Amino acid sequence: MRRCSLNVLIFEVIYLELQTLGGGAVEPPNDLMERAKAGDDEAQCDLGRFYIEQAGEHGKGVQWFPKAAEQGLLRS
Repeated sequence: MRRCSLNVLIFEVIYLELQTLGGGAVEPPNDLMERAKAGDDEAQCDLGRFYIEQAGEHGKGVQWFPKAAEQGLLRS
């Protein structure tokens, strides 16, 4: 079984730093969004987790897990 990449940990650190600095809405990195839209199942899983765990946008997050699962990513 494959796992989502470590990008999520990096996002968590960035998110916590932005919260400490009083940052506003957290957006996913452009490369992650581009890879997810291009069909990269790992990126889709990471993007879903990013939206749920870092951005607090559950609606956006849950949209990405079925896309990754359809491609065979078992964790989704």
